[in-house]
Amino acid sequence: MNINTVDLVVTEFDNYFKNCNLESTRYNLIYFDGNHSKKATLNYFELVLPTITNDTVWIFDDIHWSNEMEEAWEKLKIHPRVTISIDLFYMGIVFIRKENKVKEHYLLCPLSWKPWKSLEFF
Repeated sequence: MNINTVDLVVTEFDNYFKNCNLESTRYNLIYFDGNHSKKATLNYFELVLPTITNDTVWIFDDIHWSNEMEEAWEKLKIHPRVTISIDLFYMGIVFIRKENKVKEHYLLCPLSWKPWKSLEFF
């Protein structure tokens, strides 16, 4: 199979975003697996927001990796441009679809699989 519409970029996000023209680029799929801090994750989201199309799918890795990443995931879910979010436990997926007028969030990992969310865990 000849796939010529995929660019695999392995570098530090900050370096890449500083050296490319995001305003003129459109990405249908981005897999974010980098700096696992709330600040960096939300910053990456805002930086690539100009690249969205109606078919954009963004995957954020390790959304439950730390309290900071969980806070970032909560912020991403309620962002005005995000219309659908899916929590797959190890990663979260967001869609930015104009035709979805009502936000939808799907949780495919029950709370019982997240022992750190329970007071009994501590």
